[in-house]
Amino acid sequence: MNRFFLLFFLWVACQHGTAQTLSWDSPCTNKEFCLNPGSCNLGAVLMTEVASSPCSNPTINYSYKIDLLNDGNTDISVTNDTASGNFMPGTHRITWRASDGCGHAINCSYLFVVKDCQPPNLLCINGLTQSLDPPDCIAIFPAKQFILNYSDNCTPKDQIQIGIREAGTGTGFPPDDSITFVNCQQGIRFVEIWVRDGNGLMNSCNNYVLVQPGTGGCICDIDGDIQLAGCVRTVNNKKLSNYNVRAYAQSVAGLQTPLTKLITKTFTDSCFSAKIPALPYGGDYRVTVRGERKVNAINGVSAFDLVLISKHILGIEPFTSMYQILAADVNASNSVTTFDIVEARKLVLGIYDSFPAVPSWRFIQPLSNPANLNTPFSAIKDTFQINFSNLSTDLGFSGLNFVALKMGDINLNADPFAAPAEDREPLLLTTADRTLTAGQVIDIPIRLSEARWLNGWQMALHANPEYLEIVDVNGVAPENYYIAAGTLRALWFDAKAQQFNTDDPIITLRVKVRKTTLLSKALTLDVQTLLPELYDAGNNRHALHLQIGQNSPDPTPAFQPPHPNPTTGAATFDFKLEKPATVQLNICNLTGQRIFEINTTLDAGTPSLEVPETALSAGGIFIWHMNLAGQVMSGKLIRQ
Repeated sequence: MNRFFLLFFLWVACQHGTAQTLSWDSPCTNKEFCLNPGSCNLGAVLMTEVASSPCSNPTINYSYKIDLLNDGNTDISVTNDTASGNFMPGTHRITWRASDGCGHAINCSYLFVVKDCQPPNLLCINGLTQSLDPPDCIAIFPAKQFILNYSDNCTPKDQIQIGIREAGTGTGFPPDDSITFVNCQQGIRFVEIWVRDGNGLMNSCNNYVLVQPGTGGCICDIDGDIQLAGCVRTVNNKKLSNYNVRAYAQSVAGLQTPLTKLITKTFTDSCFSAKIPALPYGGDYRVTVRGERKVNAINGVSAFDLVLISKHILGIEPFTSMYQILAADVNASNSVTTFDIVEARKLVLGIYDSFPAVPSWRFIQPLSNPANLNTPFSAIKDTFQINFSNLSTDLGFSGLNFVALKMGDINLNADPFAAPAEDREPLLLTTADRTLTAGQVIDIPIRLSEARWLNGWQMALHANPEYLEIVDVNGVAPENYYIAAGTLRALWFDAKAQQFNTDDPIITLRVKVRKTTLLSKALTLDVQTLLPELYDAGNNRHALHLQIGQNSPDPTPAFQPPHPNPTTGAATFDFKLEKPATVQLNICNLTGQRIFEINTTLDAGTPSLEVPETALSAGGIFIWHMNLAGQVMSGKLIRQ
């Protein structure tokens, strides 16, 4: 038996003989602890981890290290199986180690959070009464009028926030510290009084006010409501969901008091119904209605769209719809030029995360004849405008229909109910596996497993920075690739199809080897960063899989990080799955508190998960953690 096989045999024996001899019996998971009663500086912590070993000497020794505030430095190092004591508030990390008498050792590490858990104290009085009298005919109630006493264990009294609102009119902490009732709001009105400390903990009480008529002269003027209704469809007449409708009502210049009202409402159905309430009678108004959808700009945009724009510009395959022209005009020049290709290419390569000149989706009034490619850009309307005079009753306007264009998406695959990404069977990219020796600079050609006439392709390749560094790329122009954080995004397209044989590399990587390894262990197709696709001469789209040596490619599930990010409301994760997959998504704040959680199984295709606005109502920076079919990922989500 030669030396190589002897070492391999000993390695296999070691792996199979010792991998499970020492294991944790306790879960080793993140923990939370509260500050001590009456204290804002310290919280009692008690943590114990237990391991077991079946070896002949079962004595197990424990030790742990604590990194206070999780800043990468070890502050406490103790030999014990129990960690206890009083700790400052914040997020800390503890790393445990257990070893037995047989020479085996295991580690586990997790976060523990010490935080304020006690909300403010609040004692409220019974209801209040106030009369409506001219000339103002209003009754104002400051929130403090309802409070006998309030205090908090950590926040000084003058820093405790106070809020009030009418019961049932909102969620979360109220934005106002007083409430006003007018002459049409007489009678008993129920209110909520809230207090919030510096750590975001809240308390509330329910109360009431009695608004009574005064000495006369306060006439209740009834206002009118404007009801708006319509539907939103994609260019290929598919239903759209998860979009916003924004409606403005403005008083027309004249003798009336200037007035502006804005409503924004999110809809999950393709048709919407929204109301602008309480416009004073007798006024002249203009109502403007527009739609918007703030999702990840890259969704639906690929190198295939660059192929289609190029064919249109060169006259090889002109667009057949004005909607295509509008979607292609991503630099807002009212024309389709190579500058649009430049902007879309930067988005696909990750140089942009959104189009600088246009939104992700554009909502327009339906065109009467989309096939008329000479429709003036000035005739395209992004809003509905409604004018009416001397409002004297409630009004309703229907038929406010929009067509939603995904900007940059010429082939319409961003439609939420479109077919999966590949139109044909997947194709295989191949390269030989090899041993890479530290210090080498070598070329890695990547080829198709079968000859094809191609119009384009796109992919992302990740080089494990422990082993490889991508230093150069051949086969694509410099403007068609981008390297960041060890990942290469690359695309190639040509309006005039080119033939690639199995001996022709479609791309060649020049890499510097940092550590000896096999290529198959250091280079992967990154389907999360950019969906790997190929476009043949028949405009057919194929998914791409990478095979290095004899390893079979694994169709890894892919997803897009949350968008929009930063967000002013909800956020959405988009997925691309070749088969159903389980997903666990947790959203935590910076103290480690979990504020949103979902465990589900997603169907194959292009499903999505939404983090609702209510989960992010506190605003700030959040951390998301996802386990997608065994892949563990995390990142930041910002709510403005």
